[in-house]
Amino acid sequence: MLGSVNAMTAVKMSFLGIAGGVFCAVLFFYFKPEPEPFRIGYVGSISGKYAAMGTSARNGALLAAEQINENGGVLGRPLELVIMDDGGDPSRTLEVFQALYDQGINIIIGPFTTACATRILPFVNQQGILTIGPATAGENLAAQDDFFIKLFPSTKIFGQKIGELAVHMGLSKMAIITDHRNKTFGDTMVQGFRPIFETEGRTVTGLVEYFSSNSTSHADLAEIALNGSPDGVFIISSPIDTALLSQNMKRLEPDLQLFTAPWAVATQLIENGGKAVEGLRFYAPYISESKAPEYQVFTRIYQNRFSEPNTHVSIFNYEAVKFLAKGLENAASEAPSDVKAALLGLDRFQGLQTVFRLDRNGDAGRPVFLHHIKDRKFTPLPQLTE
Repeated sequence: MLGSVNAMTAVKMSFLGIAGGVFCAVLFFYFKPEPEPFRIGYVGSISGKYAAMGTSARNGALLAAEQINENGGVLGRPLELVIMDDGGDPSRTLEVFQALYDQGINIIIGPFTTACATRILPFVNQQGILTIGPATAGENLAAQDDFFIKLFPSTKIFGQKIGELAVHMGLSKMAIITDHRNKTFGDTMVQGFRPIFETEGRTVTGLVEYFSSNSTSHADLAEIALNGSPDGVFIISSPIDTALLSQNMKRLEPDLQLFTAPWAVATQLIENGGKAVEGLRFYAPYISESKAPEYQVFTRIYQNRFSEPNTHVSIFNYEAVKFLAKGLENAASEAPSDVKAALLGLDRFQGLQTVFRLDRNGDAGRPVFLHHIKDRKFTPLPQLTE
């Protein structure tokens, strides 16, 4: 009898042990702690003069982060973007970077403009903050072995290409208008343009430099630019300023050939420029009507998610987040130096349209493509041949 009792007790204890184990497993499944996210700073110009483009850039980054997290995150950890707005003001950019650093964040995507990136460059190098610039093009940010990863071609290249194009089109006199709110961007683009164009008797009739504000007189700037009777004008400014300058100059000189920088390439340029920007030419590091499968999928998803078409800055910010995620995965670390080494070590990265890789200084090599505006659309043109 005693043996039967002991056996029953053992069975009960065994059952209770199994039940307890199952209960604990269920509790762990439902209440297990969430994995610590990778907290990545994101600094953009979401308000202020560049808000339209800055918001599109932010949206591209958000979409990439959402997709990464829907697919299990990075090494099983979610990717959290800590988004901050600098309003396109370089002094605020430095404050925002400091605030993120004070939170323990030492990997940041941004900022939006070359001027803002120039302001924070000494700080990020001093503090060892890995910074990825999706759309900052300034030549001064390139060819340095530092903590700034540059994914956009340098401004000098765009200036050189516009110079070659103007020569190819047979223009002999050109004027330039540049907005000093993004001074470094404009200066290096001009430095690329002038040596190419100013040969064999061709001249730059005027370099009109202004600081954009709500009181900017686009009519006055247009008159100044046309004083030397140029055949064409190279405008280096924001989408809306480029549109308004184009309208004022075309009203005075309907046959004037206009060129612009990738900074201006956004729907606001066409919406505000109307007929005045038809035929305007520019180079961009992407093809506006690309048939690449990855790009077509991105275009559709972006439109559905944000109820607006994508822009080149949304493309590059989307790629920046995906690129960083690959670096975090390969590094198996979030130490800035480890992630930088992993990014530099990537043999190739498939972007939405083209493949790119970083050089030893962390600068991405990308091709640029000639476009113009035709029938209110950004349309590719055949590339120049030698």
